[in-house]
Amino acid sequence: MKKRSGLLCVLFIMIMLCTACGKETGQETTGNDEGVNFRDENVFATNEELFDFVMENWKNHTEDAIYEYTGKEIQTLMSKEDFTGVFQRLSVIGGELLSVSEPQVTSSFGTDVYTAVVEFKNVTLNLTVSMKVAKISGFTYNIHFKDTFEIRHDNNIVEKHFVFKNDGCELNAVYTYVDDGEKHPAVLLIAGSGPSDYNETIGLLSPFQDIAQGLAQRGVNSLRLDKRTLNGTPNTKVGVEEEYFADCREAIAFLKEQNISNLYLLGHSLGGQIAPELAAKDEDIDGMILFNSTPRHLADLACDQYIAMDPGNKNTYIACAEEAKKVQNMESEVRYYFGADDYYWSTYNLLDTIESIKAANINTLIINSTYDNQIFQTDIDIWKEQLEDDENVTIHVYEDISHFGYKIDTKNTVLLYKKSDFPVELLEEFAGFCE
Repeated sequence: MKKRSGLLCVLFIMIMLCTACGKETGQETTGNDEGVNFRDENVFATNEELFDFVMENWKNHTEDAIYEYTGKEIQTLMSKEDFTGVFQRLSVIGGELLSVSEPQVTSSFGTDVYTAVVEFKNVTLNLTVSMKVAKISGFTYNIHFKDTFEIRHDNNIVEKHFVFKNDGCELNAVYTYVDDGEKHPAVLLIAGSGPSDYNETIGLLSPFQDIAQGLAQRGVNSLRLDKRTLNGTPNTKVGVEEEYFADCREAIAFLKEQNISNLYLLGHSLGGQIAPELAAKDEDIDGMILFNSTPRHLADLACDQYIAMDPGNKNTYIACAEEAKKVQNMESEVRYYFGADDYYWSTYNLLDTIESIKAANINTLIINSTYDNQIFQTDIDIWKEQLEDDENVTIHVYEDISHFGYKIDTKNTVLLYKKSDFPVELLEEFAGFCE
C-alpha cells in the first residue's frame, strides 16, 4: 500500500522490478536500419549513444545485441535469454512501437539515468534506464494500458486487456477466458500486501500470469488487476477499503456480467485474508482458495518476521505489534507500526479471518507450505486447530512450494531473476477446486 515501506518486508516482497531487472524500452534512431550492432568497438563513446542503441534494437526486435552492453549488475542476475525475453514479452503486449519521447537525463555518482515515455499501439511505458561507463546497469518501467485489446492464444484462450476504472483510479486489468461459447467457472485473483501489478510481478516471476494461463488451459477463466496502491491513490488515507475492498467488489461485479458458471476467489498472502471478508458479504461467491496466507493478525506475523531478521530487538517488535493491534481511531499525530500508519491499522483491525470463513459458509481450500519462509509453522497450526473439523474447509500443506508458488528459495534474491515454471500440481489443484 502507499508508503508502507517497512510493512512485512519479508512476507510481501516489493512487487515492482528494481535496479538490475527490466521490463520495457522504446525506440530512437541510431542510423542503422537493421538495428544490429553498428559499432566496431565494444564500448560506446557516450551513454546517449547507448540509449539510442537500446531503443533502436528493441524497435527492430534485435534485443540480443543489447545484452552485450549490460554491466555485471544485470549479467549476474539475468541470462541473455531471460533479459531479451523481457523486451519480447512486452512487445507482444504493446504491439507496434510508435514513438519515444526525448529522454530526461539525471546524473549521480557517475551514473546517468535516462527517463522517457515509450508509446506502443496498446500501451504507454514510463521507462527508466540507468547507465554507467556506457554499460546498462539497471532499468525499470511502469506500464499503462491505453484501451481494450485482446491477445488470442491456442485452445481458444483469450486475454482481454482493459482499463479498470473505479473511484477515480485507472488500473490495468486482464480477463483471461476460454472463448468456446460455453460457460466456465471464473476466479478473481487477489494479490498480497504492497503495491502489486496485475501479474503480481516479483523479479522476472509473474505468478498471477502463470496461474491465469494455467487455469485457462484447464477450463477456468480469471480476472487479475493492478492494485491501486501501485501508482498511488487519490485518497490521502489508505486502509484496507482503499487498498482492496473497493476494487475487489467492482471486479466481482465485472465477473458476474461475464458468461461464467461459478464464481471463486483466490487470495494470495494478505489477499487470503481479504477473500473471506468479501465472501462473507456476497452470497454469489461459490468458493475460495487461500494461498500461502495466515489466520493470524498481520502485526503478529510482521513481528515474527522482524524478530527472525533482527532477534536483538525482539521486545521492541513485540511492543510495536501490541500497539498496532490496539489502534481504533487516528490520533492527531500520525503513528506508524511496521511501516503502516494508524489509519491503516484501524481499518485492518476490523477483520477477523476465521470468523469470516465460517460466516461465508462455502467451500474453502487452504494451501500452505512448510517451505514458505514468509509464513511460520504457527500459522499452519492455527489453520488446523480452528478449521480442520469444518466440513467446508480443506487444508493442504506442501513441503516444496515457496511463498509465491515457485519451487525456489526466495531468500536467494538472484533466483527471482531467473524464469521458473509454476508447479503443475498447484495449477491442477486450483482448477480442480473450481470445477
